[in-house]
Amino acid sequence: MNTKTNRGQKRNLLRKYPLVSFFVLSYLLFLIAILIIGAIVSLTSVSAISMSLLVAFASWTPNLAAVVVTAVTEGKTEVKRLFTGWLKRPVNPWWYLFGLAPILIAFISAGLYTTFVNSAFPEGTADLTTSAFVLMLFFHIIQGATGEELGWRGFALPGLQKRFSPLTSAIILGLVVSGWHGLLHLVSPTGIPEWQFLLLMVSYSIIVTWAYNQSKGSVLIATIFHFAFNFSLELVSTSLGLVPLESLFAIRTCIYTSLAVILVLTLGKNLSKDRKITNE
Repeated sequence: MNTKTNRGQKRNLLRKYPLVSFFVLSYLLFLIAILIIGAIVSLTSVSAISMSLLVAFASWTPNLAAVVVTAVTEGKTEVKRLFTGWLKRPVNPWWYLFGLAPILIAFISAGLYTTFVNSAFPEGTADLTTSAFVLMLFFHIIQGATGEELGWRGFALPGLQKRFSPLTSAIILGLVVSGWHGLLHLVSPTGIPEWQFLLLMVSYSIIVTWAYNQSKGSVLIATIFHFAFNFSLELVSTSLGLVPLESLFAIRTCIYTSLAVILVLTLGKNLSKDRKITNE
């Protein structure tokens, strides 16, 4: 009886606070994944491909948390409904170009760095092979965006927008996502100031929230945008060597923050007061 009672209390807690439960579970699962990866790395040598697979495993924790909370609070039917967010394809094809925009922004950032900061740097890396490019593309498809967005934008954002405005929801989610990544930064520092990363994540969240609402709740567009954001970072900085990572982050932070401010100023009350898309 005690076991059944405890299970019932836990389910009631999840049903009463689904968003908080999701955030806590996302952090907890991610922390467990990081500890598992750390243990594996300390016990044996890990190849680059194996490490990428482990990173992919860790990046799926927000999706897993969303599935668990949805299954407990709503049932299997709602879990299937959660996945349909990836199937909401915008009618307007321009949204797909929007999703790939971070790649263009990354190259613009590299151009700004070369033009205004250091015109003598860099010569770039000309030996990026086709196989290396395809492998990098593959791992970015299976990790990061694909592993996170069903949780962040598919589950959390609609839940937040039931209670708060799109702007407030975007800021809250940006702070949560920034803190989630911060767990990884504790064991694997990026060299990027945390305040800068937080500002970038909040600005990014405002932009993606606007796109999510305008595309009628398309998790697909949010996933493509996230993929392009991560992929372009490695492509432009690490693989092609067009701009140092720290400089690329700084320039992109300025660009994304400026775009977020423009959205807020342009949309005004529509972004700060109206409640848009839910998961219904």
